[in-house]
Amino acid sequence: MSWFGVLLTDWPVGTLGAFLLLAFTFGALVWALWHITQFADAWHQPQQLCRGIVVAQSFSCLASIGGANAAGVAHPMLRILKVQVDGSIGAIIVDESVCKNYPKGTPITVWVAYGRLTGKLYVKGVSIPAA
Repeated sequence: MSWFGVLLTDWPVGTLGAFLLLAFTFGALVWALWHITQFADAWHQPQQLCRGIVVAQSFSCLASIGGANAAGVAHPMLRILKVQVDGSIGAIIVDESVCKNYPKGTPITVWVAYGRLTGKLYVKGVSIPAA
């Protein structure tokens, strides 16, 4: 009998341990497949320059602390800029100075790509006019 079969016959600790091992393995597999799919969706897609409208701005939370009472830690210089292009909304992390130049509701020119599997909008960059 394999070690897994022995684990299953040892009730209740072994059976619960085997269940947790299977659940963790399945969760890790789903997580990996999700990230591989997201990577394949956006990788090396042709980019195009499009006009859009800034629909939201927020802080970029780079980490969380506190365990059960988790709180995001906002980076003081980075912002998330959400842009609507042709009815789809995409987001990009930009510097604070870029966010000050483009408040909510202003038109903006961005580099975008569309996902090959999902058609999701990926904002790749902001085209800042030369001064």
